[in-house]
Amino acid sequence: MAPIDKIAAMILHELEHVGPCGFDELVRSLPECSWNQIFAAVDCLSRSGAVALQKRNRFNYLVSLRSEPAARPQGNRAVIVVVGASQQP
Repeated sequence: MAPIDKIAAMILHELEHVGPCGFDELVRSLPECSWNQIFAAVDCLSRSGAVALQKRNRFNYLVSLRSEPAARPQGNRAVIVVVGASQQP
């Protein structure tokens, strides 16, 4: 069984060469890895902001590279954005 870091690197390499693809297509392109291994690696890559997931249909997702890692929330803190508030001098 390959370590998750190695599988993640294989996934990133595949996406760099073929571009965005469905999760099932990604599984077929990496026959040396199990579905579960690829799912776990995509989950880690998604949480770190390296890849984006977009729902294609009920049972499949499009996996694509992100140009910049997404900002991750810190702990349980919420960010509140006030729209239309005027600043006072």
